[in-house]
Amino acid sequence: VDGDALFSSDQDLITKKTDIMKWVKPGRNSFLNFHRQAQEEIIDYFRGKGYVDVYYNPLRVRDFVKPDDLNQWSTFLSLRLIFDDFSNAVDDTFYSEARQFEAREMRLRNRYMRIDLDKDGVADKGEAINVTSGRLIRR
Repeated sequence: VDGDALFSSDQDLITKKTDIMKWVKPGRNSFLNFHRQAQEEIIDYFRGKGYVDVYYNPLRVRDFVKPDDLNQWSTFLSLRLIFDDFSNAVDDTFYSEARQFEAREMRLRNRYMRIDLDKDGVADKGEAINVTSGRLIRR
C-alpha cells in the first residue's frame, strides 16, 4: 500500500461519511481497490488531456509532488465509485448519494496541481498544471 502512493485513504472517506466502513464487503477490511481505481482515473484524466513531462512521457503517480492537491478529489471520486457499486437502481439512495459525491468531485477537479515535470524531485516554480478552462470571445 505504501508503494502505491495513493491519493486518498479509508480515513479520508470516514471524514466525509462517518459510517462508510460498515459497508466494506465481506472478506475485505478496506476500500483499497476503490482508492486505486480513483488514482488510475485521475492519472488517466491528465493523460487524456495530453499533459506530459519535459521528456514527453505521460504523467505518472510519482510526478505529483504534492498529492495533497489531489486528496479531496480522490476522496470524493472513491466515494462516488463505492456508492455507484452499491446502487442497483437509478432512484435508490446509493445512486442519489453517488451523484452528490460526483458533483463535489467535479468541482474539485478544477484545481491547480503541482507536478515535477523535469524529474528532479521538486515541483519548481512554473511546474504546475492549471486544469481550469475559460471562454475566449473574439470580436
